Amino acid sequence: MTALASTSGSPTCSATGTTGYSATYDASGNRVLRRSTSTTAGGNVQTAASTITVYAFGLEEHVYSYPGSGTSASNTSDTYYYSLGDHLIGSSNGTNTSFLLTDLLGSVVSAINNTSGNTALVGEQVFGPYGNKRYSAGSIC
Repeated sequence: MTALASTSGSPTCSATGTTGYSATYDASGNRVLRRSTSTTAGGNVQTAASTITVYAFGLEEHVYSYPGSGTSASNTSDTYYYSLGDHLIGSSNGTNTSFLLTDLLGSVVSAINNTSGNTALVGEQVFGPYGNKRYSAGSIC
């Protein structure tokens, strides 16, 4: 079990009509939880409607929606990531599976959707020096 530490520098907004977030990291610096809140004038960030994202094991994202009242949040989406030898090779949301092609630095350059009978390139991107995006088409998820 790793110790969790809340970040002191994470912005949390409670002004009129703003959205803020707070994040929690483990002892290795990996983000394990993100809570986004949306408040109105005079609203309380602690009881506001929010979206909670849990980053489990570095390979899963589970998103929950909390309406601002009650004691439970509902699961809105799950994304699973697949890696091979520390390289990201795919993702799945339970319905669609995408294979991800990466460059030597680990940046995703192409995403291929694997829908039965309809495999297609859904997005691609090219990076220049210092990480600036030179080309982008479609959607890289």
